[in-house]
Amino acid sequence: MRTASRRHANPLFSATIGFLAAGAILGLAGCVSVPPRDRAAAREAAYFATRPEVPPSVATAIHEGHIVLGMTREQVWVVLGDPVYKRVFGRARATEIWLFPAHRLHQDQLRAHGMSSFRLTFRAGRLVVIEPV
Repeated sequence: MRTASRRHANPLFSATIGFLAAGAILGLAGCVSVPPRDRAAAREAAYFATRPEVPPSVATAIHEGHIVLGMTREQVWVVLGDPVYKRVFGRARATEIWLFPAHRLHQDQLRAHGMSSFRLTFRAGRLVVIEPV
């Protein structure tokens, strides 16, 4: 006689099955897309829920959907989401380049007429360059 089921012994297996089931249900029901503004608001809420020590100037920039030099990679991700391209350089992997389409940048003073994309450079985890491409 068996006393315990082995079906749910592996939490990764259970999570994978749950994810696949949810995907199948969404596929059958028709996927609902979440507007980018709502995704950004969710990232922002989750970030501030776990980090109350954010400097006021950075917190204001995040709330306004802006990026500023000196932000961490995580803070930039909260504002802009995932880059379309990411590359890491150097032996210590200290320099990182992110590329975004121009429409993601909401700062008029940084937008150039006709700009199709912009590049962000991070050094030691901090944003040091914002440039049109």
